[in-house]
Formats: sequence, structure tokens, C-alpha cells
Amino acid sequence: MNDEIKKSRLFVLSSHLTCLPPASSLMASEKEAALASAPSDSPTIFDKIINKEIPATVVYEDDKVLIFFL
Repeated sequence: MNDEIKKSRLFVLSSHLTCLPPASSLMASEKEAALASAPSDSPTIFDKIINKEIPATVVYEDDKVLIFFL
């Protein structure tokens, strides 16, 4: 292969690549988005399962642990 073909292939391949920010900043923005999306006083899906508002099959339950599957 000549150099022009190699360079053009490299250009095409590299044009599809994007640089992502570090994973820590992605996680931080996801956390911020999650916190902003729901008021902190609203019950989560886990709260609803613990309070038996959502049906789940309970495998084990004591005063500190609830093991379940949906």
C-alpha cells in the first residue's frame, strides 16, 4: 500500500473517534443529573419495595436486611 492510501485510511478511521472526558467527571455529572431529577424527599424504588408498595419476592428479611428479586 502506498503512503497516501495509508494516510487516508488513518484519517477516515480517526475521524470517527472522539475524546471523552475522564470517567470521574462523567460519573460526577451523572450523579448531579440523578440528584437534580428527583426531589430528595421522594421515595425511591427501594423505599417502595421495603414498604411493600411494590410487589417483590422476598428471599430473606430481618431488622437490617431485605433480600428480594422482582
